[in-house]
Amino acid sequence: MNRGADVGYDMQAIARRIKGLRTERGLDQATLSRISGVSLNLIQQYETGQSAMRLDTAASLAEALGCSIDALLCRC
Repeated sequence: MNRGADVGYDMQAIARRIKGLRTERGLDQATLSRISGVSLNLIQQYETGQSAMRLDTAASLAEALGCSIDALLCRC
């Protein structure tokens, strides 16, 4: 299991959650990047579980996806 180094989150579960929320809202990665201000490269890394995200990035993605940070990080 791939876990974020500092936060102890299951990165694969978060990857699935980000992709699921994005596709539920009919967004492609480029559109989510534009709306959230998070680079396309980082979104691709997050959706494949290759990178742990910072709290400010999680907040930007959560806002763009219309959910809480807890929902984004699979904590509720």
